[in-house]
Parts: sequence; C-alpha cells; structure tokens
Amino acid sequence: MVPKIAIIGGGAVGHYLASLLHLKDYSVTLFETKSAWERQLGTGIFSSSSIDLPILEEFSSPHQITSLKLFSPSGKSATMELPQSYRLYTPEDLEEALKERFKDFEGRVISGRVLEVKRVEGMWQIHTPEGVHEANFIIGADGISSLVRKSLGFLYPAENITMEVSVELPQDLGQEATIQFFDNIPGYFWIFPRMGRTVAGLWGTSQFLQARHLFEKMDILINNTLQVPVAAGIQRHVAHLPTFGKFTPREVAGAGWALVGEAAGLIDPLSCEGLYWALKSASLLADSFDQKSFSAKRYLGSLSREVIPSLRKRQFLRKILYRSWVLNWLIPKVESKRRTQHFFRTQFLPSTC
Repeated sequence: MVPKIAIIGGGAVGHYLASLLHLKDYSVTLFETKSAWERQLGTGIFSSSSIDLPILEEFSSPHQITSLKLFSPSGKSATMELPQSYRLYTPEDLEEALKERFKDFEGRVISGRVLEVKRVEGMWQIHTPEGVHEANFIIGADGISSLVRKSLGFLYPAENITMEVSVELPQDLGQEATIQFFDNIPGYFWIFPRMGRTVAGLWGTSQFLQARHLFEKMDILINNTLQVPVAAGIQRHVAHLPTFGKFTPREVAGAGWALVGEAAGLIDPLSCEGLYWALKSASLLADSFDQKSFSAKRYLGSLSREVIPSLRKRQFLRKILYRSWVLNWLIPKVESKRRTQHFFRTQFLPSTC
C-alpha cells in the first residue's frame, strides 16, 4: 500500500516537494494555505543557485540585476558592478511555474484554510472547512506559523523571531539592488528590482520593533533613497520570520512527519532569506523517501552535512558583521577591493552559500 502524504503549505516549496514525491509514485495531497504572518514578498534566489538546485534550469527568469549599492550605518555608500548579469528567481514566479508542473502531474491540491492538524491512532487528520482529510505522513512547509510544528508542541521562542515589512512599487528603477545597514536596527533595508516594478523591504528583530515603526522607517528610506514617495493606500506586507538558532533534530523530523524551510527553522542568519534553504531542504527530504518508507535519519543526516554547517558559519559571521564599526570599515572598501566585493556579493545576494 502506497502511504498517503499530506503537505501543509503551498507556495514554491510545497509544490516543488509535491512534484518530487509524485515522481516517486507517492500519493500526495497539497494543502495550499497561507498564514497571515507568512512572507508575501521576498528577494528570491539567483541563477548561481542552479548549480545546487537544478530545478532552476527548467525555468527562465525575466528579472536581472547588474549592480549592488551598499550603504554603511554611517551613511557612506559604495556601488559594485556584478561580474555578470544575475538572473533573479522570485518566489512568485517559481510558485506559478511549479504550480503548473504539479498540475501536469494531476496532483491533488486543496486550497483554503487548514483549521487544525492532529494525530489520532497513528493517522494524521487535517481539518478544513470542507471536512477532515487523513494521511499516513505529514510535512510542514507552512513557515514560521506552521500548524504541523505547533501540533507537535514545538514553538519558537520570542528571541528567535524577526519581523519584516515590505511593499511593491509600480516604478521600474533599473537593474540595481540596494542594501542599507543601520546603527540601531539588527537588520537592513533592501531594494530589489523586478521586471517593470520594484520591491523594497526592511527587517529587524521583532522583540524590539513594531510593524508600524518599521513601515514608517521604510517609507522614509524609500523616499530618501529612490526619491519616490510611497503612495497612500498601497498594499503593505508584514511577516514574522524565524532566526536560525540551535539545530534540534527532534524538532525537524520524526516517525510520520517532517518539516522543511522556515517551519524547520532553516533560514539565512545574515539576510533572513529562506527560499533557497527551503527548496534545498525539500530536495533532501524527497531523497529520504524510498519506494516504501521515509528515513528520518537520512533526512537529518543530509541536513547536518549539506545545510547546517553553512547556516552555522553565517550565524557566526552575523555576530561579527552586524557591528556598526565593522560595516563602516568594510563598505568603503567595496569599490577598490575585489575580495570585499566578493564577500558582500556571496553573503548578501540570496543564492547558494
């Protein structure tokens, strides 16, 4: 008997994982639900990640970035040209492409709210307004507010949560990305171009900041940096994001369940971008299924070898880099030092690390 797998959480990651498991002849139901605190806009990942995520080679990207402008906490700026034009894969574009791919497999998708997830006599019950669905195995791909994670009793401590606000601007501002650091916020302001539009955001530690304060600061930064006022009534987004902390295997996978991406706490400690690590963990999870069963040991071992060392390295770099004097010293060197350019390019452009 082929086990029935339920994936909670749509988006690019849920559809990617569902497609991989479908190729292994598993019966997969994808519950396409989004939390109120889930990230709606993000930077995405670059074409350099296709080395590690071949799935990207199947899709084209119309978004390109040719330069990166950095602002230090003291206000000094430096611009570096990228060695080649970077193609940017946005979360929205990947989601649409992977939705079509899963549709081609005639995969089962249930859209709407998931009210509750619980385990009863070895079977998972997924409660929706339309009824109760059952599965032998459940996967949480539903971000920081993961119902699967909560049903297992694993909650994020407040100090491991950050907040991001973002907005999409209708203006086309070219192919330059911008990152600005601050003295008083453990995070940064970012601007990434999209084809014909621009996305801007600001993230910081939610323990000390409120969304209203972040939006006010973001509006000022957009006006000062781009000379573009934020129109009244424009749609705004706020998201809670985990920070990478201690890797606890028992909170990532077990008998009959597994978590991927932000639901598993896998997010870049420097940039708070999670799409690359979510797709990577989804790929490793799919590889941990054979024709009959799932090996939690194999999945956790793969994460420990291929994901956690990079995240721990970047966690260490964060402690050093997010000091004003370090950034004030490094950023002015960007235009003259190739090693400094390489450092910022590899650490802050969301791609493989």
